Amino acid sequence: MSQQLGIKNEGALAVVLAPCVIALFMVVNLLQHHDYSLWKSESLLFASAMGAAALSLAALQLIHPGLKIFLTVCLLTLVATVQFDLTLRDLFTVAGVLLLLCYIIRRRLSTLVALFFGVMLITGFFTNSRGFIEYSQPGTVNTELPLYIHIVLDGHIGIDGVPTDVPGGDELKQELVQFFEERDFRLYRQAYSHYISTANSMRNLFDFAVDNVNYFTDTVSENRTVQRLEHPVYFDILRQQGYALRVIHPQYIDYCSANRDWISACFSYANMNLGAIEAAKMPITRKAGLMAHILVKQSSTLSRLYERGVDSFGFPHLQADKLPGTTQSHIEQIIADIETHGNGTAYLIHLLMPHPPYMRNASCEYIYPRPKAEVTPRDTSIAVTLTKSGRAVVTGRLNTIATRERRYQNYFDNVRCAMSWLDQIIDAMQRAALYQDAILVVHSDHGSGISTLVPVAAWRDQLTEADYIDSYSSLFAVKGMKQVPQNSFVPLEDALAEVVSSLFPVTFKRQKTIAPFVYLLSGTNQPVLERVELQGFLRPLPAQSESD
Repeated sequence: MSQQLGIKNEGALAVVLAPCVIALFMVVNLLQHHDYSLWKSESLLFASAMGAAALSLAALQLIHPGLKIFLTVCLLTLVATVQFDLTLRDLFTVAGVLLLLCYIIRRRLSTLVALFFGVMLITGFFTNSRGFIEYSQPGTVNTELPLYIHIVLDGHIGIDGVPTDVPGGDELKQELVQFFEERDFRLYRQAYSHYISTANSMRNLFDFAVDNVNYFTDTVSENRTVQRLEHPVYFDILRQQGYALRVIHPQYIDYCSANRDWISACFSYANMNLGAIEAAKMPITRKAGLMAHILVKQSSTLSRLYERGVDSFGFPHLQADKLPGTTQSHIEQIIADIETHGNGTAYLIHLLMPHPPYMRNASCEYIYPRPKAEVTPRDTSIAVTLTKSGRAVVTGRLNTIATRERRYQNYFDNVRCAMSWLDQIIDAMQRAALYQDAILVVHSDHGSGISTLVPVAAWRDQLTEADYIDSYSSLFAVKGMKQVPQNSFVPLEDALAEVVSSLFPVTFKRQKTIAPFVYLLSGTNQPVLERVELQGFLRPLPAQSESD
């Protein structure tokens, strides 16, 4: 077979090195992307496991040289799928191209592959940086402007939305009020989002809009999960004032790639970050297993195959279904950058806190082990039936009273961790004499999501007032605003517009939200959201009877 293909067995060294260098490249690339030490015991164990798999492939090629092209194409396709998150269709396309290329260079295939990935590996050691990617400075920066910091605390429920029926809720509410008031913030205690999806909420917020288009389903194709914000009005306003805009965001919501004309620097971090477990007290075998888990999770295509097979292999309760995204090292990098740039700089900082998974205590330590059912906002099993009239009837619950309480206890710890990180940023600003004149906007994109039911249109008749509060109540606090907030019951878009118009000579050609409302997600994945009118702090209007 090998002679028919024109393949000769290259030197054993090249055949062994090619898959080993590829495996090492994947290990190093993953760990550096997560800012994880390469010399930890678990890192070396993970590298050893990957190396053993690579040696097995090399042994097959030495025994059967005719398999060289096939195995190399499979390995290179795997690397491309992980690194570039290929769809299933793209995967086959890439495999076909690689098959042709590998056949053309078949006589020196292992040698060339080893050289290519060897250079990539060495280059990565010297050039990989976890800091900000600097872009060309757009325009002139006005250093007389006070430091402007805008922080999104993903999934932080509003002050008056904190559930007081849950043990510890009253105490947390008092802590939050005291925290912000002592630091000269003004609170919109009953702020809310029109949306429960981050993509919908942030896109509309930064455009000061309330569109009924479900951007989440529109922008996700072939199971890709990255949401891009393109040229938001808010960014333009900050640039026009003379600010240099620096952005920190998780990978799943991309503020930077479409806005490089308006931003000066960008820092993107992994949605599930291995840095969260580096200091955790857990077996190194489990840490190495989580590394392999996250490596697979970088690809949506591999993730689907992995999730289908994980139960079959007896690992349904693997705790790292999701790891926390934001880590202490990110906060330290943010603080260092703020101290370096100071006035004339505007920061947009999107933190995945108190966003699930709820795996941190109030001191931000990673808690292991913790039952998987307690680190997510809801269970996924639910039974819905339709009546002859088309009315949805829910016969199962996403949360019981007991499970909602347990999840909120862990969520409260995540909130306190987020507050401690915010406090670190504020303390650093005070030490650098930047805080007094600084402007800070701190808010969330939607509620906690720890509801008994997800607010979807098909279940409208079953949704309770608590479901609306859990889903839509949102934190909004501001320091440095020149006027006192007039209305605490306000959607995020109106609150941010009030802040911006009080600070800058900006006029909005838009109407404020007069009658409060929210959007329910469509149960059939239609792009248009269903609007629901409210009559107070997230209290839905009474449903009309069929006779009405």
